[in-house]
This record gives sequence, C-alpha cells and structure tokens, in this order.
Amino acid sequence: CDPKATNERLAEVHIDTEHRRGVAFHGDGAGSGAGKKPDVGVGIVFESTREGDTGLVVASLPEGGSARKSGQIGIGDELLAVGGSDVTQMTPRDIAPLMLGPEGSTVTLQFRRREKMFTVCLRRGFVMQSSPGVTILRQ
Repeated sequence: CDPKATNERLAEVHIDTEHRRGVAFHGDGAGSGAGKKPDVGVGIVFESTREGDTGLVVASLPEGGSARKSGQIGIGDELLAVGGSDVTQMTPRDIAPLMLGPEGSTVTLQFRRREKMFTVCLRRGFVMQSSPGVTILRQ
C-alpha cells in the first residue's frame, strides 16, 4: 500500500468502556529481529462496542500519529480489518500483532462509517506514551 496515494481513511490503543481506562498496544522492544528497532503503530485510540472487548470504534487520534495526519479517519469509525484480516470478532490483544510493525512500514486498515466502508493505508511510526489510566500491552 502507498500511504500517499490513498484517498480513503486502526490499533494500538483500546479503551475499556466499562472501566474507562485505556490499553495501549506497543511493540515488545525487540523489533522484528536481532538489532532491529521496536515495532510501532499508527496512533489510534479505540473503545469496545460489544461484550467481550470486540467491535472497536475510533475514540480519538493522538497528535503525532499517521492516523491523525491522514485526515481520513474519524471518531466513531468502526474497525473492520487490518492487513486484509477480519478483526470484528477479535480482542485488542489479538489485533496488536497485526497493527504493529517496523517503523516506516505500512499497514492497510478497513473501516465502516455509517453504511460506507473505506480503506486507508498508513505508515507506522507512532510510539504511544504512557499516561494515567493507560495500560501498555506488549506483543
């Protein structure tokens, strides 16, 4: 995918709506191999819409992430697929390995906004900073 070529609009942070606390996905610090940098994401905050922590919708887009910079993803957009894999029944912990990757690599995300589905290609490079109420999940 080419993030500069797409005209359409996933994740690494999850907000537990029952307890209103965030869970951030972040690389394990080891990267994808010996001597590699840690895996990174695109900068999206989600919240669950269904029981069992599935059905993720965009809650916010932190500054500095490629998701926000793209201008294509909006609050309330529902995440459907990451890299072609259906994630509608997956938990945030299951989605993390699909979202994260080497800095500069790209990931394709599919969303639904109202009844319209759209795809966006984003370049990875966002590192979620720790903040009160946010738990970082490692790969």
